[in-house]
Amino acid sequence: MATILVIGEQAHGHLKKATLSALTAAQQLAEKNGGQIQGLLIGAGAAQAAQELSGYLGTVHSVEGKGLEHALAETHSAAAAEAAKKLGATEVVIAATAYGKDIAPRIAARLGAGIASDILSVVSANQFKRAMWAGNAIATVEVTTSR
Repeated sequence: MATILVIGEQAHGHLKKATLSALTAAQQLAEKNGGQIQGLLIGAGAAQAAQELSGYLGTVHSVEGKGLEHALAETHSAAAAEAAKKLGATEVVIAATAYGKDIAPRIAARLGAGIASDILSVVSANQFKRAMWAGNAIATVEVTTSR
């Protein structure tokens, strides 16, 4: 069974609303491929925010520690990729915020995986609708990597 990892955003122990958008995308993906959804929060206060996210998900993990106090792309993407490997995640979903756009390509590179950014909806297990040309066109893109 597939494991879909939702990387949530938090600040000072409080879940950011954008995480719910990522959760919705993960739920759509789970409907298409039958996967199980788990959550991950990174940084200072992550455990507190994980409790909040657990109201939406059954399994939520948190990573805190030295070097993760600030949302730096290098440290947070490394922690997310490590967690994805340990959990056997087949897909990683994160909101298309400044944070998400900063760490998502780095996570994909660390995992040797493809990436579909700024998706609007899930078509199938590896096809997604996304806006192109400043939102003037909607395209269906396909991720063809093994992860």
